[in-house]
Amino acid sequence: MSPSRSRSALVAVTALVVTGLTGPAAAASPEPARGARCLSREYTEPQLKNLQNVDLADPKVGQLGIYHDELVDDRGAYRGTIMGRYEVKAKTPRGAVLTHYTEDIFLTDGIVHAEGVADFRDVLAGRWISYRAIGVDGVYKGLSGRREWRVIVPDEPVDARITVCG
Repeated sequence: MSPSRSRSALVAVTALVVTGLTGPAAAASPEPARGARCLSREYTEPQLKNLQNVDLADPKVGQLGIYHDELVDDRGAYRGTIMGRYEVKAKTPRGAVLTHYTEDIFLTDGIVHAEGVADFRDVLAGRWISYRAIGVDGVYKGLSGRREWRVIVPDEPVDARITVCG
């Protein structure tokens, strides 16, 4: 399987995720506090580079990868760049392949850091992957919420969204 396909598969794993490293959580947008300011962005995420050693048929603990993706809006305009890393951390007795993701998302109006754990099988199945996102600069600074993505077609750009509130 191509490196791009494996990255797409790993990226898709992040839909039904583990919040932090503690346990699985269904993909959902954050519920903002009354009067909170929220920013939501939806993108297509074409992959520029993926380097990894993950065996897609049988991922092993310790296998990892790095990726460099772009974010474009529905008109095809550039909106940002993602630098990310993923690592297979554990396999459960029920077969879950827990993979840790960490991403720095450089948007045209600020920076968001996203991190969490997802079951690699969910990526392969095209389910939404979701984990915590924290705004660290620009209009996102001090806001928190979710980074979500899913693979629609292997080897094609993924659907992506970020929602942060504060």
